[in-house]
Amino acid sequence: IEISYLDGSLNSMGQLNGPFGVFHATGSQWKGEIINALSEETYIKDSLSDCAKAYRDTIQWTGCRDLLLTQPFLKEEPFLYHSIPGFFFFQSSYDYFYQSLPPSGVFVEIGTYKGKSICYIAELERIYNKGIHFFSIDDYSNRGYQEKISFTETRDNLEKRGLLPLIDLVEGDSIDASSLFVDGSIDCLFIDGDSGFDAVIDNLQCWYCKVKKGGIIGGNNYTRIKAVKDAVDQFTAITKLRCMIFGQSYYYVKQ
Repeated sequence: IEISYLDGSLNSMGQLNGPFGVFHATGSQWKGEIINALSEETYIKDSLSDCAKAYRDTIQWTGCRDLLLTQPFLKEEPFLYHSIPGFFFFQSSYDYFYQSLPPSGVFVEIGTYKGKSICYIAELERIYNKGIHFFSIDDYSNRGYQEKISFTETRDNLEKRGLLPLIDLVEGDSIDASSLFVDGSIDCLFIDGDSGFDAVIDNLQCWYCKVKKGGIIGGNNYTRIKAVKDAVDQFTAITKLRCMIFGQSYYYVKQ
């Protein structure tokens, strides 16, 4: 997004940008901060990051709010997910997996955290309306998280954004939760929970039978966390499946 105006102005970090100022953002993270700064929702306005506050002040000072609101990303791309705390850098993977889902398909996510990634893919469903049924599973044990999470907070995050009717949140251990699904019932499964070696390979082995033939089973952090890579490589060696890498994610197509 790049909007120029004639007065001296603040750039995205709140610094002077010269007589021909440019209000700009690159990539989904900066775009998301602009989206948050534009929001009129109280629950978003009360929790803006420092960067979003700088954008908010710049928008007010330059009077470019109406022009920003004409940008197509506010109508044609997911944007509600930006304001949910958490790390989510595999949007392109979720774009691909969503496109691969058949009408009325089933998508299961392991590792909900505060709901950012499941919010993103549910927003895709609201845009394209394929009738997808989403499940997201987490035990909310806070293992490996610096910030405390809870089922209630995650549920509230999705409810405030009007997405809860599209998503079944499951609170519990991922291995135990697999019993909720019959074999061959899932079109796409994405593992982004516990990143320990045992947890990753246990999930792959446990959930593989739940995925339909021709469906996708994959996960995150293959290129970021050694334990994940080691577990995936071992599963690949055992099953002889072809493992494909997409950014920092991995996935298999069930044969």
